[in-house]
Amino acid sequence: MPYREFILQFNKQASKCNYDDRLEEQLCDRLVAGINNSSLKRKILKKNDITITEAQKIGVDSGGPVSNELRLRHY
Repeated sequence: MPYREFILQFNKQASKCNYDDRLEEQLCDRLVAGINNSSLKRKILKKNDITITEAQKIGVDSGGPVSNELRLRHY
């Protein structure tokens, strides 16, 4: 699935989560867990204290085709 579609589905599911004060951390973890593109995953993991918005932007800014390299995992 294209990265932008992945993010739309991710955000839809994330809105149903109840992580309270750990929301940002948990959403970043779930985002990284759902990415099958190892290069993109490494780019996100290199950043310390990254926000979910920053992590999502890295994927969008990475350019190039990402279809079929991402899938949303249900937790």
